[in-house]
Amino acid sequence: MKAIILLLLVLLSASVYAGPSKWVDEQGKVHYSDNPPKHNPKVQQLQFRDTISTTPPAEDGFEPRSTADMEADLKRGKEARADKEKKEEQMRAQAEAKQINCANARASLSAMQQSGRIFNTDANGERVYMDDAQRQQQIATAQARVGEMCN
Repeated sequence: MKAIILLLLVLLSASVYAGPSKWVDEQGKVHYSDNPPKHNPKVQQLQFRDTISTTPPAEDGFEPRSTADMEADLKRGKEARADKEKKEEQMRAQAEAKQINCANARASLSAMQQSGRIFNTDANGERVYMDDAQRQQQIATAQARVGEMCN
């Protein structure tokens, strides 16, 4: 007898619970509660879906990918990173070469500006000294080379 009474109480309590309600009070404020006020006629009972659904999920555009596709993407990513690293290394090497060339051009210009007499070696291995016009032309050429290499 006690078991039947207990079963009836459980069934009645489940049917009495109506779930959460939504209502708007006199000030226009929205309230949510499982105990709505008795005097408000605009109480709306909220319905929630069950947590366990037997219907398939809606199409969201996601399709499972095969392992081969994922491996191909991984390979492409590795190749892209390797190409990027190779380009960065080339850029570093070019920047380093530019710095060395700039330093050499500046040293050459400095040597021409500081030395009194500049000479070249002819085909016989003898020194041929430059006059002032040739020296100024060589200095101008060296300055142009510094401008080219150091910018």
